[in-house]
Amino acid sequence: MGWKTYSLFPFIIVIFMPSSLLMVFISMVQVNKNGGVIKPINAKIFQDPLADGDILFDGFDNYTGAPFPIIPNLVHFVLFGRNSLDFTTFLCMMAALKIQRPHRLFLHTDAENGTFTGHYWEQLLMTATKMVPINITGNKMYPPKVKLISRSRPTHVYGQRLSSVWHAADVARLDLLKKYGGMTLDGDALILRPFTPFRHFEMAIGWPENGYIGSQVIVAHPKARLLRLWLESYRVYRPRLWYYNAGQLPTQQILFHHPSLVHRVPVLFGVHNLAEQLYSSSKDVAEKSWWRKEGFYSIHLLSRHRNYLAHSNINSGALIDEQSVLKDNTYFGQMARWILYDIEPTLPLPSRDSNG
Repeated sequence: MGWKTYSLFPFIIVIFMPSSLLMVFISMVQVNKNGGVIKPINAKIFQDPLADGDILFDGFDNYTGAPFPIIPNLVHFVLFGRNSLDFTTFLCMMAALKIQRPHRLFLHTDAENGTFTGHYWEQLLMTATKMVPINITGNKMYPPKVKLISRSRPTHVYGQRLSSVWHAADVARLDLLKKYGGMTLDGDALILRPFTPFRHFEMAIGWPENGYIGSQVIVAHPKARLLRLWLESYRVYRPRLWYYNAGQLPTQQILFHHPSLVHRVPVLFGVHNLAEQLYSSSKDVAEKSWWRKEGFYSIHLLSRHRNYLAHSNINSGALIDEQSVLKDNTYFGQMARWILYDIEPTLPLPSRDSNG
C-alpha cells in the first residue's frame, strides 16, 4: 500500500545563490505502474461534495493509490424488514466498531418508527458508548459512534420491481456509498483487520481470480466512478438471478473492460467460499489460526449457507450466540471469542439466561 519505489519520480532544480550556497529543491509527483506521470494529488479536492467523479479520478492510479486516505472512515450496514439484531450481525457490528474504529457506524433501516430494540442492540450501544472520549471540560460534545438512519426499502430500480429484500439492500448500498462514501458490509461480513490501507484508493473490492466481485465488502469514495456505472447497470435487471446484478454483470460488463476503476483484492477481503474452514471442528484451532497467518482483512461468514457448505460436527440447528461460541471448537468460534472477549471494550461473560 501507499508509495512504492517505482511510484516516485524526483525532479531536481539546482539554483546557485550569490553566496555560493547550493540549494536543491526536490518535488515529487506520482507516476503509475507503467511509468506514466499522473497529475499531482491535492487532499482537499477529494473532500469536495460537488466534484465530478470522472474528472476527480481521471488519471488516478488504483494500483498505488494516494499517499493519504481519501475515503472517509465510515461503516455502513443495511438491514431491511427487521428491528432487532441476530447474533451474527451483532458480532459483525462489534468487529466493525472495535477493529475498524470508525468515526461513525451507520445502520440504515426501514424499521418501524426508526428504532431498533433487543439485547444485542443494547449491547452494541453500550460498547459504542465506552468508545466515545470522556468529556472532561464539558465544552465539547462527541457524537455517538452508532447512528440509526431511517430509509425506505427500495421497491423498484429503473422502473423494475426488485424481487427480494436482498436485492433491495444491494441497490441501497450503492446509493448510500454515493452519498457518504466509506465501507459497506453485509450483515455477515466480519472485519478482522482495519481497512485503513484501502482507504487510499478510489474504490477497493474483493475480486477473486477467475471469479466475480464480492459486494459483501465495498470500500469506496463517494465519487468512485464504478458506483455510478454499477447503479446504471441495473437498467438490465435480472430479478430471478441471485447474484447477476450484484456480481456477475458489473464484473463482466464493466470491470473486465476497465479493471483500473478499482483496487482489486483477490483474497484478503474473504468474499470467496471459506465455509469449510470456518465451521469445521478442529482440535488445532488455537494453534493454527489460519485467518491470522493469511492476513485476512475480512471474511464473509456465509451464515445462511453454513449448513450445506460446511461439513461440521456441530448440530446444524443449534443456536449460535455469545454463550455457545465459548465452547465452539471452530475457527468461527475462535474469531467470535477474540472479538467479543479479548478486544477492548470487552463484553462480560454471558449468563445462562442471556438472549438476543
